[in-house]
Amino acid sequence: MDTNKQTPPLLDEVQKLRQLKEEEKRKRLWRILMAIVGFPIIVCIVSVAAIAITWIRRNAAPQVVWRHHVGGTVASAPIIADGVAYFGTLGEDNAAFYALDTVAGQELWRAPVSDSVFNWLPAIAHNKVFFATEDGYFLALDAQTGQEQWRFSPDQRQENLPDDPECLWCALKFRPPTIANGVIYVASHDKYLYALNALSGVEQWRFHIGELAFYAPVVVDGLVYVGSQDGHIHILDAATGTEQRYYALGQEVWSVLVEGDTLYATVGNELVALNRHTGAEQWRVHHPWSAWGSFSSHLHMDDERLYLLALDRLTAVNKSDGSLAWKFGRFHGDVFSEPSVAEGMVVVGDSDSYLYVLDAATGKLIHRYYMVKHDPTSELSYTAEFVFDPAIVDGIIYFGWHDHLYAIQAPK
Repeated sequence: MDTNKQTPPLLDEVQKLRQLKEEEKRKRLWRILMAIVGFPIIVCIVSVAAIAITWIRRNAAPQVVWRHHVGGTVASAPIIADGVAYFGTLGEDNAAFYALDTVAGQELWRAPVSDSVFNWLPAIAHNKVFFATEDGYFLALDAQTGQEQWRFSPDQRQENLPDDPECLWCALKFRPPTIANGVIYVASHDKYLYALNALSGVEQWRFHIGELAFYAPVVVDGLVYVGSQDGHIHILDAATGTEQRYYALGQEVWSVLVEGDTLYATVGNELVALNRHTGAEQWRVHHPWSAWGSFSSHLHMDDERLYLLALDRLTAVNKSDGSLAWKFGRFHGDVFSEPSVAEGMVVVGDSDSYLYVLDAATGKLIHRYYMVKHDPTSELSYTAEFVFDPAIVDGIIYFGWHDHLYAIQAPK
């Protein structure tokens, strides 16, 4: 008699079915576990990869069209006109003003000057380029040859200068000019606004504006609008310098811009919009220093927005009502230079050798260039840490860094 018990076929099938169910349950649990644990890991990996790709794209080496070495630090904003870049340099003994071909960066001419050309946007008109030096000369050079055409010297305004020799240097300096109808309108640290004939340099009139006017005046419809630290916007007849009216705003007026019937001004730590004909306030935006930072107070604008720069942030507001459009504050160093707003971009440099390109509509960072990384051969010095005022023209960004003027391709 066979004592070995055999498992009935039906029971065997049941056991196999149970094993299959257990195995399927384990697989299901594993899939659920992977879904719970693995999905975040996958998302993390994808996110890290996206961040890495964005970082690489934003920090890629600049496409250098050309760079030109000069004898001193390039600390003045270049002005681009008719295929030529005009700019000045720092230096007590080797300061100069340059003209470079914008296609290849070749030097067309250089004109030695008596003192530094610093943080100053030149102007060009009537085949002449106009700029000022730190020792108080306002110069006009032939734009084609660099030959001096005329100069407006400190001796011509000696009666406006202070008796204290310690303050003489500051009173001599000029602010950026505006040219309209053959006349140069330029303010000086001696608290006067001057009107000079652009062809001859002859003074046509001067007007005492009470205090310093930091930025260029605006000329519209035969009137000159100039903001002063005396708390007023002075409105002068452009031909005679006679004051027509003024708007008292109660705090230092830093910068003014005019568009249509609206006058925009930075006043203390406020931004205001006025009817330029009547002075009636359209809107006023007050931002405490903690929100905006100590901004440079120099206004820039495009069709839709006004832009104000602080040491640590760039702010864009809507021109229609002064509401905040965006803020950008991811600078490595302090920002002392002025931004350039053109072609849908805002470009600005900082004191840590970085150049930033932002989307003008959103404030998003498009690209960031660290010049030390991309140009380690440059000899670093204190002034080399600063990327100075850029300019954007036809998809090319021009800017000074240390002893070079650069032309790089703007990011797409």
